[in-house]
Parts: sequence; C-alpha cells; structure tokens
Amino acid sequence: EVFGSIKRVRMIYDQKGKPRGYAFIEYEHERDLKNAYKQGDGKKIDGRRVMVDVERGRTVEGWLPRRLGGGRGPGRVGKPSKKKAKRMEAELRATKDKDKEKDKEKEKDKERKRTRSREKDRDREKDAPKEKDRAKEKEREKDKEKDKEKDKDRKRDRSRDRDRDRDRKAKKAKE
Repeated sequence: EVFGSIKRVRMIYDQKGKPRGYAFIEYEHERDLKNAYKQGDGKKIDGRRVMVDVERGRTVEGWLPRRLGGGRGPGRVGKPSKKKAKRMEAELRATKDKDKEKDKEKEKDKERKRTRSREKDRDREKDAPKEKDRAKEKEREKDKEKDKEKDKDRKRDRSRDRDRDRDRKAKKAKE
C-alpha cells in the first residue's frame, strides 16, 4: 500500500501451485494506479526488477495485444545515432531537391503551354487576313467563271443569230 489503497490483489500460479512471477493489483482510486505506474516501474524488490503496466484490453478502445499486432507503440525509441541522423537528413534534403525539381518542371510545362497558346493565337491572327483574302479570291474566281459563261452564251446567241440571218437570206434568194 505504498502507492495507495488496494482494492484487490490476484497472484498468478502455475498448475503445481508455484507463483508465475506476476500479479494483478486493483487500486481503489485511479490516481493511486498512476502513482504506482510512474514510481513502481523499474524498482527492485528482493533483487528483482519490477515491471508495472496498466490493463488496456477493457479500458482503452481499439487496443490490441502485441501478440495480435497491437501494443503500446514502437517501444523505447531513443535518439538516433549520428550516422542515422545524417542519413535521415540527407534523405530529407534529397526529397526536398526532388520536389523542387518537380515544381520547376511543372512551371516550365506551364510556360511552354502558355507560349504555345500565344503562338497559336498569333498564327490565327496572321491567318485571319489570309483567310479573308482567300475568300475574296474565291469570289473573284466565281465571278470570272460567271463572266465566261455569259460570254459563251453571247457567242452562242451571236452564232445563232448569224445562222438565222443566213437562212433568211437564203430563203429570200430562193424566192
């Protein structure tokens, strides 16, 4: 009862009745439990180191025992060694450099797209008068073709008129 008032103690024994080396202690107040957990873990009793832990199976939601892939995290994680710290720092720098390069590439691609669209706009502006000229030329060609057809019609009409006049003269001469 060094850490607080105990509600219940349950010692674990094997089948022959010998103690297994651990027990479950239930405290009346939670503050006593926290006190025992903080101060009792790692203490030596009769030359043996004591390990104090807290039940999590029924008290912590979503907790799994270590044998099922859960536990209390990675365990004791200390400061990384100098080599490991340098390696991690180098990897971090390398990833930052790669990210910078990717960002630069993206910016270059954006700029390329902008210049391409500008060039296309310029080409369209240049081609617009050419297209108008082409349309005018087509109209002129159509007009020329119409004029040619009219000329052909006139020539036909003239030759028909000549033929009629000859035929009339020939009839008058026969009479």
